[in-house]
Amino acid sequence: MVSASIQVERSVSKSKSIYQNQVWDLVDLVKEDEKALDKIKKEDLPAGLKNKSQAELKAYIQQKENERKQIQAEIARLDQQRQEYIQQIMEKEEGDDLGQAITNSILTFATEKGYSF
Repeated sequence: MVSASIQVERSVSKSKSIYQNQVWDLVDLVKEDEKALDKIKKEDLPAGLKNKSQAELKAYIQQKENERKQIQAEIARLDQQRQEYIQQIMEKEEGDDLGQAITNSILTFATEKGYSF
């Protein structure tokens, strides 16, 4: 079983714009190629979309993209709150924390190599 923390991290990762799946995601496909709908055969569409006109498909995809953007914004907001909470807890805890030491070491090394966060 996957821990809740890992599930949250995975959700946050998948909510970012860098995560795309044009192979099986119609919204991502149309975002990448505006003429993709002209190339798709009706029989390749899900049952609920097969009988829609091009205009209806475009409107549906736009609606889904707008919904996705709202969900992504909510995930980003909640992730920010989560990170702030974790930081507060970490600041309250006393003693050495191996995980934090490793993280600090990696961040320092990455900064020295020119990466920014």
